[in-house]
Amino acid sequence: SHRSPDDPLLVTHEGIVYDVSSFAAHHPGGRDLLLTAGGLDLSHFFRNYAVHGRSDKAARWLAPLAVGKLSDADRRAAEAGATAAVHVERRHRWLTRARRRIVWVAATLPLWMTVRTCV
Repeated sequence: SHRSPDDPLLVTHEGIVYDVSSFAAHHPGGRDLLLTAGGLDLSHFFRNYAVHGRSDKAARWLAPLAVGKLSDADRRAAEAGATAAVHVERRHRWLTRARRRIVWVAATLPLWMTVRTCV
């Protein structure tokens, strides 16, 4: 999975490994949504989201980002491990962290406003 901004954002689809780091900021669903898919196989997304699977647009965006190929065994393991439940869990964890950051900012805002007034 993608742990820091310096880590490459790698995903797989149909046995091909893609480095989508350069595309993350341009992903129509948002960078953060793509970050939650880091390290996963994208087959689930192509099967379940019409925007991915019903046109060749997403595949065309992926093609130039290919960096490697999985063995057949690794491909099967990657596809089996990237279920809707896995993605939902990752998305939930990300949203929980984002909510905590928002609450922290909101809770400390009066303090920062006081400091700014005094400086």
